[in-house]
Amino acid sequence: MAGIFMDVTYGQKITGKNDPLLDALEDGTAAFRLASYPGKFLVDLIPSLRHIPDWFPGANFKRLAKEWEAATFKMIDVPYEMAKQDLVCYSMRTPWIGGLYQNCRVMELRMNQWFRR
Repeated sequence: MAGIFMDVTYGQKITGKNDPLLDALEDGTAAFRLASYPGKFLVDLIPSLRHIPDWFPGANFKRLAKEWEAATFKMIDVPYEMAKQDLVCYSMRTPWIGGLYQNCRVMELRMNQWFRR
């Protein structure tokens, strides 16, 4: 399923079990699954605990949240950067993310021209 998603969305093929894209997806989805489990941490019941320092005993949830945040952003950024690189090299096979990226670049150029007036 992940291979189909990566191919359709980003034009990237997953080559095997040791593929960095697959690793990023697995780590990111596992982090998201663990972070979104309701009531897993005491901070879910007492929201004011989010203000305690990272070093405080019992603040393990803050350290885990930083690790999970990095894994989640890696899941998003790695395939996007690869697709962007393929777009720059004109080797992208699928137009979906490429079309979005090109539209954003065109809008950015138009805005820059408009603001220079």
